Parts: sequence; C-alpha cells; structure tokens
Amino acid sequence: MPRKNHKPFSSSLTLATKNPLSAIRSACEKLQNNLNQTLEYLDLISVSAKRGLYVVEVVLNEGPRSIDERKFVYILISTVVEAALREYAFESYEQRSLVSVNLADDFDFKGDEDLMIFVILSLFKNSLHHRAKINIWLDSKARCLYLRDDRDEVLEEELGMELKFCKRVMKAFGGGIDWGILKGEGVELCLKFPSVA
Repeated sequence: MPRKNHKPFSSSLTLATKNPLSAIRSACEKLQNNLNQTLEYLDLISVSAKRGLYVVEVVLNEGPRSIDERKFVYILISTVVEAALREYAFESYEQRSLVSVNLADDFDFKGDEDLMIFVILSLFKNSLHHRAKINIWLDSKARCLYLRDDRDEVLEEELGMELKFCKRVMKAFGGGIDWGILKGEGVELCLKFPSVA
C-alpha cells in the first residue's frame, strides 16, 4: 500500500492555524494587561475611598484630639508627593503636564500619610482650578516642601476651609504652612516640618 504524503496537509494546517492562534495569544496577552491595569485601578479606588472616609472623619471631628498622633509614623515626603500625584484626578494629560516635581532633596517626617496626601491634594486642586502651573520641590535642610504656582495673586478666602484644615494637619505634625505672593513669580507655599529626633 503506498504511503500518503502528509506534508502538504501539515503545511496547510500550519498556515491555517498560525494566524488564528497568534491572534488568540495576542488577545490573551492584551486581556492579561487589561486585567492587571483594571486590578491596579480597583486597588487605587479602594485606597482612595478608605483615605477619603478617614479624612472626612477627621474633618467632622474637629476637636483637638481628632488627629490621632498614635497613628504617626516616619515617612519620606517624596513617597507622599508621588502618592498624591498618582491619586489626583487630573482632567487630562495636559493638566498633569502643568505640575513639575523635583524630589531629589528628600527627607522624612513623622505624621499620618493619609492626612499629608490630603493636604497635598487640596493644594493641587486649588492651583489647578486656576489653571496655574505648579512647581514642587523639597529642601531637606529647611525641612520644607515648597509648592509654587504662577498665579499673580490669591485671596486667602480662595484657599478657605482647605487651608484651615491643611494648617491644622501641619500643626499636628509639629510644623506649619507659610505662604505669600512673590512678585512676578506667583504664589508660594512652604509646608514646614519639624526636625525628627
């Protein structure tokens, strides 16, 4: 009995299945990437929701003991700024490009990460509401986080309740907030942290 030549059949089968199988593999990789991205977003949503509820609780309990110093830990300020940048709901890439950051001169402070992120988010929101460009930098010697935007002027009422809460948080950390208008350069805020023991 003569042997059948299966080579043409196997070549045809290979050609017929290669593209669909490659497409399936590519689709699986994309699904995996999308799943990973979706899980990252869900994690961010969960963390942001917990942080938001905690900050609301602190704001509503405005007494002197509403900020629990027992929760204070040592944190690098750069970690907090980076977290705030990740969590801020920028409207567009263009809006994100208004914020420039230099975290090279890093330092640590003792405080509450959630509250500090809220402070930074509040300051972002106020500046970006006015479409201002923001520069953020650190000074480890002065133990300051600086935020400067390019507005010509700002009224303390514009900062309002948010500034009041930010000052309260910084005071609980043993620091404070100074701000002023630098002629021709914009509005500058200095979040001053105490030395760590």
